[in-house]
Amino acid sequence: MMIIGLLLTSLFSQDTFLVKQGEVEVPLSDLDAYVYLLHESTRGGFADQHDQIEKNIYTILNVNIVYHYINQSELKNLDVFQEVIESINQETLSTDQAFIDKLDLDEQEMLNNVRQYKTKIEFYRTMLQHLNNTVDEQAVLTLAKEQYMVNKAQYEVPEIRDLSVIVLPADQSELAQQLLSEVKGQDIDGFHQQAAKHSVDPSTQINQGNWGEFKKMHFNYAFADDVYSSPEGVVPQLLEDKDYVYIVRVNDIQAGYTQAFEDVKEQLIKKVKGNTVVRQFQNIINTQAVNQLEVNPELVAHVFDRYKVFAD
Repeated sequence: MMIIGLLLTSLFSQDTFLVKQGEVEVPLSDLDAYVYLLHESTRGGFADQHDQIEKNIYTILNVNIVYHYINQSELKNLDVFQEVIESINQETLSTDQAFIDKLDLDEQEMLNNVRQYKTKIEFYRTMLQHLNNTVDEQAVLTLAKEQYMVNKAQYEVPEIRDLSVIVLPADQSELAQQLLSEVKGQDIDGFHQQAAKHSVDPSTQINQGNWGEFKKMHFNYAFADDVYSSPEGVVPQLLEDKDYVYIVRVNDIQAGYTQAFEDVKEQLIKKVKGNTVVRQFQNIINTQAVNQLEVNPELVAHVFDRYKVFAD
């Protein structure tokens, strides 16, 4: 089995492409470098994940497109990218002789390929950071303000009401009407005393009828409109829902309001800036993505078996 694997391996050079789009390729050397950098204990598992191998090939294609874009522009001369090259060139790479032997590779060529692959990955990461650092802050602020105005409804904080409730069965409407008349003239403590005495809501044993704070959207009762249109105090009429009648007291009203731009400025700027960077980054990918994708079917089929030598 090993002999057959080595014979197949020898049919493809490290420069043979797996996929190609426009001027950019993913050579076999890049995928080998990716696997080389995996911990040896995970290589065997990776070999059995054909979907993951395919995803990695296309991820590397995007990495290579960005690398190509940088090298075809003046960006390559920026300090941030020159520092990447210098750092990786100075890095001492460990030799995994078992990996090299199993794939019948040349040691120096493999290490050079790993170094090149690491440079591509770091260029990709550095490009993201470079875009983030060079976004036009004034343009971002202007766009953030525009988004705030367009989506102002999203920044409305709804009214909150603190509610206390007495619940009685629907067939006790006369008692409910009597209690309603009594609690209208009582303070909150008096209301809670009546709730503790008469309410059939089991939670009353714990909360004396105080249900706590609710936004209207979370108060799921048929009479929500009546409760949220009443002033503080007892809602003046009995309220019905299903098989029960309710006496509701509005204890406190926290008025709703719209958050000012300054209150949401930072989160909006972060969102707009992030979207701007993603869009600019995608524009770089699109410089090659407009071209037809070419796939080398023989080599792609081969790599699905190529790394199984690490499962032995």
